Amino acid sequence: MNLIDQLHINENAHSRIMMCLLSYKNEEGKYVFLTSLIDLIKKEKQKEDYENISVVSPRISQEKERIDLWIMDKDYAIIFENKIYNAADQEAQLSRYIVKTINHGYNEHHIYIVYLSQYPKEPEQQSWGEYKDSFRSRYVNLSFCYDILPWLKDKVLSNINHKELFLQTAIIQYIDYLEGLFKIRNIDKPMNMELNKLIEQHFKLSDESAKDKIRIIQKPAQEIDDLSSQMKALLESYRQNIYETWKKKTKENYSGLNPNKKSEAAAGWPITDVTFNDIDGKTAVVYIGCDGTQFYSGFYFDFNQSDEDRKLQGPTVEKLKKHLSQTNDIKQMFESFDNDQFDEVYQHFEETIAIVKDNDN
Repeated sequence: MNLIDQLHINENAHSRIMMCLLSYKNEEGKYVFLTSLIDLIKKEKQKEDYENISVVSPRISQEKERIDLWIMDKDYAIIFENKIYNAADQEAQLSRYIVKTINHGYNEHHIYIVYLSQYPKEPEQQSWGEYKDSFRSRYVNLSFCYDILPWLKDKVLSNINHKELFLQTAIIQYIDYLEGLFKIRNIDKPMNMELNKLIEQHFKLSDESAKDKIRIIQKPAQEIDDLSSQMKALLESYRQNIYETWKKKTKENYSGLNPNKKSEAAAGWPITDVTFNDIDGKTAVVYIGCDGTQFYSGFYFDFNQSDEDRKLQGPTVEKLKKHLSQTNDIKQMFESFDNDQFDEVYQHFEETIAIVKDNDN
């Protein structure tokens, strides 16, 4: 049994796991896993600009200002964008994150980008804005399958002190989870072998050379990839239709609550929302969002306010606790739904609005 399998974790949970790993310090106070990941980029990805990174006293955050994983050290900053479930890039996403990092006082030439994908996958052109060429030597793609998983096995697990049982077992569980995600657990091997056998029989590959085998199956493999891409695009267009319906419905039903004020500016997060100007003396937002794997119906005090004002406290928060059972580090309360529970999440969104409306001053 794998506990992570049972929890049905989302993209944010993978980022939290990575944050915990990279934040780890050994008995000597050294960030051994962060250093080893940077070494992997330097050596295996041959990114010489990463030689300029010296781990001193990194501040590592997850989902701060919408950035999946953010490392800010004395002389450099690293932006990690996590696409383990192949979510589409939001509009000018990397560009916006670069600007945010510059606004924190970092020179553009001291900012690095790590794009985490399930399999090797490049960011969309539009995500870069005007920065793609200038970041060419400070950008790297790491895939969970071919980079992160081997790193966990070879560099992380093998370097954990045997006394640190909880850390060791956590990494073992996470490795096993990723192997399950990529269908490479031992239990999957017989099925994989059978599939390989069927493919070889269908294309009559047994007597062919390796070169001819590649030539024979390369075209149908590409056709399958093209079909899969088209189906995903079609699914996304259907989803966008539903999202537009939600926005229209929100605008019609909640015209006095600045409908879709945040979602129009955030390129997909939230999908639809309403804004209350005076909830316990603060501005608050009720929203529906999606991270590619799950929907979220939630509540937060507006990001434009101070950290103190954004704390989840007050009469409205107390009323919402039974309705929104989950919270995270960026001061949001929410309930999660499977990504096909369209009616359920919108109904929950409306119920949340009704609860907050009762406290609207």
